Amino acid sequence: MRLKIVFIFCMATLLIACSDTEFHFKGGEKKALSDFQGEWLLINYWAGWCKPCIHEIPELNKLDAVTGIQVFGYNYDHLSGEALEEEAGRFGIAYPSLIVQPHEVFGQSAPGGIPATMLIDPDGRFREWLMGPQTKVSIMAAIDSQRSTAR
Repeated sequence: MRLKIVFIFCMATLLIACSDTEFHFKGGEKKALSDFQGEWLLINYWAGWCKPCIHEIPELNKLDAVTGIQVFGYNYDHLSGEALEEEAGRFGIAYPSLIVQPHEVFGQSAPGGIPATMLIDPDGRFREWLMGPQTKVSIMAAIDSQRSTAR
């Protein structure tokens, strides 16, 4: 009996470990969280009516070009399809756009205001919310701070 319980526990653990969270992107692409292992993820909530959001887009584009950092956008108004394509193009968003709310993946509540950026470490763990408009310098400082506290 004890052997059966151990076997069931091991199988359940294996199934949980094998399940991987998927991100859904505009255009229908899906990628697993594990595809970004070893990279810092920045998941930015934005909207076209939010002037600070629009102001930080060039900074996020610069960060997305940095090795070891991946930026994703999520439209706070839940735009998808052509509307999201048009809005992202109008504001020059060069990084991928998610179409499914990402906060739940990391056990977080949706942000109450924007701009808001989730900082996810290279092991796929939520680290902190960066509230308000960010710059490349402020985000790199947040990453450096998280690196030093992880040691």
